[in-house]
Amino acid sequence: MIVSKQVIESDSVTVPIGMFAMTYEKHLPSIMVSIGACGGFAAQLAVWHTLIQPTHRNPGDFLVHARTRSNESFILGEAINQFLFVAGPDRLSFLSTAAACLQGAHQLPDIRELAAHAIRTMGSEAFGVPRFPGPGQFLEQPRVALNKIFKIVADCFRRDNHSPANWPALLGIVAFRIIDAHKHILPPASAVKMLLESAVPMSKIDPSTVNGIEFDVDWKLKEKWSNRALDINDVQAQRELLAEVFQAMPARLDSQE
Repeated sequence: MIVSKQVIESDSVTVPIGMFAMTYEKHLPSIMVSIGACGGFAAQLAVWHTLIQPTHRNPGDFLVHARTRSNESFILGEAINQFLFVAGPDRLSFLSTAAACLQGAHQLPDIRELAAHAIRTMGSEAFGVPRFPGPGQFLEQPRVALNKIFKIVADCFRRDNHSPANWPALLGIVAFRIIDAHKHILPPASAVKMLLESAVPMSKIDPSTVNGIEFDVDWKLKEKWSNRALDINDVQAQRELLAEVFQAMPARLDSQE
């Protein structure tokens, strides 16, 4: 996918914009929470559908399966982070498209702190509960919104033959258009923070528990995974991993020239 005026104005973007607005009665914080939830989970799903499932790779080549004391599963890994956060000159992610309305990197929230908070709260009632916007300022928790909305968004992307590798960036474009149109009401930096408070934890949830959509993926959560993604001390393995992720991600226009 190359982001162009045609893509930005396509049904793949405009239809979800209308759907989010209608579902949440144009309540901007609730819309940001919902889009963030979808964008976060889409980042994880992009890894499964693009890098694991097509060639039957071991999930541990790209992801880390963590279990809490309560036996809940969570999925971590730098591969997910690339689809979610990367903001380099060559590839597109959820954040790179959603945050295009910001004046610079100084307006981004602290991504390390967001990730640390999500990991620290895994298995607790605080997991996935946005700290911003605060309690009572949005209509649904991210997980509820994800189960309600993601299938509708995914069906829209599939109708236009968009690979799951494109879904995080497309959801970022949806967010960008809404943020840009309402920047006089909701400051873009605040909107992006709302997105990520929801996106980061939803990128780590057990994918087998997401309702309402058939993913056609064998999650292999009961099997032993390889340790490739877990071994951060193997520099060469990590370079190879990131190179594979990089090739799977949608490209910016100038990297296709």
